[in-house]
Amino acid sequence: MIRGPLLFAVFGLASFVGESPDQEQSTHQNGTILETASGFQFATYEEWIETRGKQFTFNEAEFRKEYPPERFSEYKAELGVPFGTYDEWIQVLKMRFRASEFSEKTFREKYPPEEFQRYKEGIDVQAIRYMSDSLAIPGYLLRPRRSEAETLPVIIYNRGGNREVGRIEFETLYSLFDMVLHGYIVVASQYRGCCGGKGRDEFGGADLNDVLNLFPLIDSLPFADASRIGMFGWSRGGMMTYSELIPGYESDKEGTLRPRSALYWPDKLHKDTPLLLLQGSADRRNDPLDVLRMAQRLYENDHPFRLVFYEDGDHGLTQYESDVRKSILDWFDLYVRDSGSPPGRNSGPGSS
Repeated sequence: MIRGPLLFAVFGLASFVGESPDQEQSTHQNGTILETASGFQFATYEEWIETRGKQFTFNEAEFRKEYPPERFSEYKAELGVPFGTYDEWIQVLKMRFRASEFSEKTFREKYPPEEFQRYKEGIDVQAIRYMSDSLAIPGYLLRPRRSEAETLPVIIYNRGGNREVGRIEFETLYSLFDMVLHGYIVVASQYRGCCGGKGRDEFGGADLNDVLNLFPLIDSLPFADASRIGMFGWSRGGMMTYSELIPGYESDKEGTLRPRSALYWPDKLHKDTPLLLLQGSADRRNDPLDVLRMAQRLYENDHPFRLVFYEDGDHGLTQYESDVRKSILDWFDLYVRDSGSPPGRNSGPGSS
């Protein structure tokens, strides 16, 4: 159970050498950092551009070598591949990578070189493996390069997607850098079953512990203020923030989904934890009406929240990127950094 109030904002890995360490794992407590490596993956801005350009080129020969057709049924079961045949899978990948053709001009406009250098000089990015239920889980720890004598508030970031889809990559971290420079420590988990991590992603089942076990990790950081913690997530990350992948789903859809949906237990949320809900009206992945239903349930339970509904906003609210970032930062500044209380309430601070 989450201790005390915790602030939520809800809306849409550098590699290690070898396998994750298994020796003596039983002697480690949850939240213990087992391994660290540099998480700033590129030495220079030009190296980043070159790498991204290569990643957006689909190589069918390499794909067939890595995923031979005779093992397609195995991939379909293990990876949840949503295609009927192996060739259909390849065709979809070809179309996707053509549609996502890399444009260096667009890349430089979105990620200017001077910004890259500012982040590189001002932020310490560490890829980590930490203990969660006897499993070594990959994740990230980001903090501004400041004196370790200064303790800073912490934000837990919950990624979206499932398994390898939606995993935290450098561009994900990049979107968090302004928050770090603003004076926050950010910790994030890839969840079990991803990026070489052991265990199985259950989409809000036992993998929820991978988020909860970040709390003792934060407690162990001398530069973190564990009395001021906020949390946010996008898409599946919003579900993780509240609360073939889901065990027993095929036989009991309703019974397995209810524990994962805060719509069914808003009364369990801590009343001193204000919620920020951000939703686009043109979201094609999640029904926009769900956030309205959630707002209604929060209202009925006298739970402090703010809802921002973006007209024609897509799943990622990409048209409103700057506004979304400002809204999130302002929210955390008010309730986490400054430990404010919702207007009109006599509750304690909105942070843990």
